[in-house]
Amino acid sequence: TAAATAMSILALGGMGGKVVFGILGEKITAKNAMIVSFVGLSFALLLAANPSIPGIIWFCSPLWGLCMGAFGTLTNMIVQDYFGLKSFASIMGVAGYGTAISFGIGPILSGLSFDHLDSYRPMFYGTIAVMAIGIFALKAMGTPEKNYMSGE
Repeated sequence: TAAATAMSILALGGMGGKVVFGILGEKITAKNAMIVSFVGLSFALLLAANPSIPGIIWFCSPLWGLCMGAFGTLTNMIVQDYFGLKSFASIMGVAGYGTAISFGIGPILSGLSFDHLDSYRPMFYGTIAVMAIGIFALKAMGTPEKNYMSGE
């Protein structure tokens, strides 16, 4: 079916995104690569919010997958860039709570959105707003004081 194929393409994009954005993170910094990823995710969601556009799923699925795959790779790189390996486990452990909470709440809110509004659009737009906040937060981080990755 089309849905299963789209999900397979999304998953393949996710695998590719880890590699592509890992390389990009080394070229333009992980922080800037994460900003690119958030912009790509937002663009894919804006397009997906208008499913009446013929064939849009075949553009959104790989783009979403590619940019979504970046998150795990780039998050690790950003934490290492800003805090080094000494604090890595503690920071990632605490950050894991936020991820777990969002994974628990997101599907419930999406279901409620569909049940009450007959649409997932509010969740798409809400996710775009969260990514915009993320972009501003990343921009506000500035440059790491020390380059932990190079051992300087």
